[in-house]
Amino acid sequence: MTMKENTSSTDNTNLKPETISDIKSYKVRGFDLIVTTSNGNTTTLKDGLTNLVLGNVELRDTTGKTINQDHIISSIKTYQLGLDTVYLADKLVSDESTPETTKDESEQQVKDTFADINKALEESLQQKIKEYEELLKQQTTDLKENIQLEKNEQLSQKKEIIDKKAKQELSKNLSLLKKR
Repeated sequence: MTMKENTSSTDNTNLKPETISDIKSYKVRGFDLIVTTSNGNTTTLKDGLTNLVLGNVELRDTTGKTINQDHIISSIKTYQLGLDTVYLADKLVSDESTPETTKDESEQQVKDTFADINKALEESLQQKIKEYEELLKQQTTDLKENIQLEKNEQLSQKKEIIDKKAKQELSKNLSLLKKR
C-alpha cells in the first residue's frame, strides 16, 4: 500500500462543494480530516471538519455514496472531551473509520456470509459423509475377513479334534489287535 501524503485546503467560496470520492477510511485530527482513498493515497484536508459542516466539502465512499457529517462527527470520541474542546483543536481526534454501509447492504452482506458458511458446512458434511462411508466399507470388509478367518480357524480346530479322535481310535484298535 502506497502512502502519499497530500495536504489540501478546503476553503471553497464557490456554491458547489468540493467533492472527494473513493474514500476507504477517514479520521479526524483537530479540525483537519485525513482521508485515505481505496488506492492507498492519504490526503489531509485542512479545516476539513469545519468545511464539511459548512457544506463546502462533500465526501463520498468507494460505492459513491455521500459520507454524512454525522458519521464523521460520531467517530470523534466526544465522551473523552470537556467543554474546553471548542478552543483546543488538538483535542479533537478520532480513530480511523470506514464509511457506514446501509442497512440493506449490511443485511445482504450477512446473508451472503451465511450462504457462504452454509455452503462450506455442506461441503464439509459431504466430505465427512464420504469419509465415514469409506470407513464403514473398510470396516465391513475387515469384519468379513475376520469372520472368514474365524470360520477357517474353527474348521481347523474341528479337524484337529477329529484327527485326535481318529488317532485315539486307531491307537485303541491297534492295541487291541496287538493283544490278540
